[in-house]
Amino acid sequence: DTAKYEPFMKTRFDDNVLWPRKLRELCKEKLGKDIQQVGIPHSPIEDATSALDLYKSVRIKWEKAMQYKIKKTKEIVRKKKEAERMVRLENVESSFAATKIVECSIGVAAF
Repeated sequence: DTAKYEPFMKTRFDDNVLWPRKLRELCKEKLGKDIQQVGIPHSPIEDATSALDLYKSVRIKWEKAMQYKIKKTKEIVRKKKEAERMVRLENVESSFAATKIVECSIGVAAF
């Protein structure tokens, strides 16, 4: 989606938040091409081919950015699963320790 490709986005106000730009603006700036002209119905074919042309103009950088994001997402998911596994393990260990304490208490009470 060209609207979500960071190099095509603009900075909103003074807060440095990235904001999507209109396909019409991107095509004019990056391709020198006028689309979605006022008074003329939008053509989904023209929009799709223009978005594809934008992608093709930055394909190598785009794909590197996607590979990086996919790698980072996988790392985050892996770390989250590992953290969840550790919490489950800690819960099992504390449950086991509590059981041993109860068993010892019962054993002491029996004497």
